Amino acid sequence: APNLSAPQGKHFATGTESHICDYFTHPSGDYKTTLTRTQAPIRHVAFDKKGRYLAVAGDDGTIRMVNIQIAQYASLRGHEDAVLCVAFDPQNEYLASSSADGTVRIWDIRTGKPTMVQKMGNEYLNVAWSPDGNYIGVSSSTTASCPAPAAAVSAVLASAG
Repeated sequence: APNLSAPQGKHFATGTESHICDYFTHPSGDYKTTLTRTQAPIRHVAFDKKGRYLAVAGDDGTIRMVNIQIAQYASLRGHEDAVLCVAFDPQNEYLASSSADGTVRIWDIRTGKPTMVQKMGNEYLNVAWSPDGNYIGVSSSTTASCPAPAAAVSAVLASAG
């Protein structure tokens, strides 16, 4: 089951193949609540920098953005296959996602719409933002790439802001 600690280190979430995303206290591991149930197995979960939102990536191609404080969510749709990895940018304005459909997307969190779609190939698994938010790294078990160089990401983010 994928899991990830919140930035403050006080909580963590798990996403499972049984379609459930649960929330726990850290370090005790005490169960707090079920944040969401999905229609398909969960591949990856990621907290935003402040630990207020959790992105839940599913095999159904949908990303659920869960507001931890009120346990409500919005769905981000656009991938045509399983969402493999999600990562918030350092400013908590954008979310990067990779999918088995061979694309990497940058989503505007405020609108829930993709601001960039980059076809990469089906083997890509992981996405991560650089600390300054100007690069997105994409890697698989055999390769690493930077599908969105600083100028492209900066242009997309500048035009979206």
